[in-house]
Order: sequence, then structure tokens, then C-alpha cells
Amino acid sequence: MVYANLHVPNTEMLTEEEWRIAQEICYLLRPFEEATREMSGEQYFTASKIIPVSQGSKRVTQTAITEGKVMSIQYVAQILLDQLKTRYNKLEFSGSIASCSFLDPRFKQHVFTDSNALQIVQKDITAGVTENILKKLTQAVSQTTVLQSNIADIASHSYWTVFDNKVSNILPPSNAKASAILEIQRYISDTVPDRRVDPLLWWKNNEHIYPNLAELVQIRCCMITTSVPCESLFSKAGMIITERRSRLSHQTVNKLLFLKYNKN
Repeated sequence: MVYANLHVPNTEMLTEEEWRIAQEICYLLRPFEEATREMSGEQYFTASKIIPVSQGSKRVTQTAITEGKVMSIQYVAQILLDQLKTRYNKLEFSGSIASCSFLDPRFKQHVFTDSNALQIVQKDITAGVTENILKKLTQAVSQTTVLQSNIADIASHSYWTVFDNKVSNILPPSNAKASAILEIQRYISDTVPDRRVDPLLWWKNNEHIYPNLAELVQIRCCMITTSVPCESLFSKAGMIITERRSRLSHQTVNKLLFLKYNKN
């Protein structure tokens, strides 16, 4: 049949054993296809999945080595495992990737296998939340100072003046770092949602509970893992800007791309 269809002389047929090996290799590579599709998404942030996906790929490949019965498949699996360990070594110590994983409510601290890496990312998140709180406190203090200066003359003649001054001297100042630690601890202790839950929707529904963490998510979880979304956008632009539509303004192209990209 191969000779009749391809018309290639001296073509050797695959043996039954080779067909079985090819089938086993396809089975071995199936999780990598799934991971590629998962990490090439466009409608959700993917950076938070780098650590769990790499860990899962290593476990699947290790299982193929230990439980495999065909030596050639074990050899291929060992090469894959070695490359995974080389290319994705110490991902938990990558600041941007680790922050995204920690700020994903589906993963939090549960994807970290190294306690030192977890401590580092928690310190980094705490510093970011503390900085955000300090900015808000600074703005509030400046607004309060302006308000107090406007009513200083009136307040000086109020019968509450002595009491207000006394209380202001004994009230402790707001501790931004303590507030940040408390908010992070509440976030860690909160229930872990299902893995299929949209993390962006989760943050939208819980931003009133974790306001400072929610703002940090908008800053740190916006990066993408692969260039697939960018390349897809360029391909869509090429379908819009053709020889017959070469005089479209960039404003019109931007609007058409926006509509096409967000049509669902």
C-alpha cells in the first residue's frame, strides 16, 4: 500500500515494533502538547502556570522512565527529563514568575517545593503591598493636612480641641507592613478555588477583601508566557490589511483588531 500510494522506490515499511514505539512516543509527548496549548492561551494570564506545568511535566516524564517497559521510550523520556531540569531549573526563585504563581488564588504557596523560595516571594509580595499602603497613607495624610489647615482657626476655638490633641498623641501610627502581612495571611488562609476557575474573575469578586493585593495583581500578573498571542495578533492584522484595504488608518485597524480579538 505504501508503494502504491507514494510511488517511492525502495521504501521500507515500518515494522510492527517500530509502529508500537511510535505510538508509545506519541503517548509520551501528549502531556507536552497539552502543556503547549495551556501556555499559549490568550484569554487568561499564563505566567502563574509556568511552575506547576513544569513540575507536572517532570513528574509525568519520570513516571515514563520508572514504569516504562520499552528501553527506547525510556531513553527518550530520560532526554526529555534532563532538558526539563536544565531549562526550567530554579523557576521558584524567578521573582516575576514566582510572584504570579503566588498571586494566583488557585496555586498560592502550594506550588512551591522550596521553602526558601517561598520565603523570598512572600517577602517580595509583602514589600509590594507595604509600598502600596504607604502611598495611600501619604495621600490620606496630605489631604487631611490640607483639610486641617482650612479649619484650623475654627478648631482652635472648639471645646473638643484639648481632647482631640490628647487622643492624637496616644493613638499609634498606622503600621503599613503589619497591615500588609495581615492581608497576605488572610489571602493564604482563604479557600483555594477550583483549578478551572478564572483567577482574574476571582480577584474581581474579592478585590474588596484584598484591595492592596488586587492592585498588585494588576501590575505583576499581566505578562504572557509565550509569543503566541503576539504572533496571532499579527496574523489577524495581516488578514485585515490587504491590497484592497491598504488605505485603512491605524485608528481603524486598531478598532477592527480590538473587535476581532474580543469578539468572544
